[in-house]
Amino acid sequence: MRKLLLTTTALATVASFSAFADGPTVSGSYEWSYSSLTSKDTARDGESYGSDSEIVFKFTNKTDTGLTIQMVTELESDDADTAINEGSINISGGFGKVILGGNDGAADMHNLEAEDVMGEEASPMAASATISTDTDVSLDANDTNKITYIMPAIGGLKAGGSFTSGGVGADSKDTTSFGAQYTMALADANVTLAGTTATKEGGKGKENISHQGLGVKISSGAMTIIAAKSDKDSPTDVIEATGIGASYKLASGTVISAYTMSSEDTRDTGEEYQNMGLEIKYNIASGLNAIVTYNDFEYKKETGTTGAGGKTGSPNDSGTNTKLTIQASF
Repeated sequence: MRKLLLTTTALATVASFSAFADGPTVSGSYEWSYSSLTSKDTARDGESYGSDSEIVFKFTNKTDTGLTIQMVTELESDDADTAINEGSINISGGFGKVILGGNDGAADMHNLEAEDVMGEEASPMAASATISTDTDVSLDANDTNKITYIMPAIGGLKAGGSFTSGGVGADSKDTTSFGAQYTMALADANVTLAGTTATKEGGKGKENISHQGLGVKISSGAMTIIAAKSDKDSPTDVIEATGIGASYKLASGTVISAYTMSSEDTRDTGEEYQNMGLEIKYNIASGLNAIVTYNDFEYKKETGTTGAGGKTGSPNDSGTNTKLTIQASF
């Protein structure tokens, strides 16, 4: 009898795991960095260390009706940060894919930004909250609970939309976003065009906030070039950002990248931000990279105020940042 129970239990266990067609997977990544920042802002000037690590759990189930159901949980694993970064399920089939839960929105998934050529994007180097420090579309680039639909690819076209509820009540601030990319072959290159838009309701009696982006990516052999533009409109700011970046992969696997971007707030006279970045990404071994990044930035506050948008604590600033990052993936 005992042998029968053990056999039955073993068969049930195997059957339960077989429901996960691809099996559960666990992956991880860790970044350690050393940064040397020169800035007129004495609170930020100096040297610092940083880290960012994450563990990703994926469970996949394929149904008899042809659906693929996947649960994804991303866990921050730093010493002082063990929060759930993203947690969602996605259901895919011939109709496309539906993503439910905490994940980035459709605009963020399809957006192209000039900084994408870099292996390690620069952290914001301006204290002001009223200027863009990259060419991203950020209104739905968050992990709040939302619903996203990604349509099946049609040739080189892929697109999707997202909806995030702003909560209940008259002051609800819902966010809706859309994104699309179209990739085509042109001579010896692949060209991708991207367009994204996101709108967040301003709440009761307030104006909406909108963010749009356009980008083009050209890949030919070892060379990749991205040009991008974004515009963000809100009741207090109209921010325009443009940028271009390029990367080249050497035969050794080392990648050399560079980009430049600038932004201005047309409602705040004279407020501007510029950043230029250079980078070398060296592959030490499989799953292990060393990245050296150099950034030169300048921020100009709004003319005639004590700070950007009339806020103190946002003075003119300029400087450089040299950063060494060690990346490991598992």
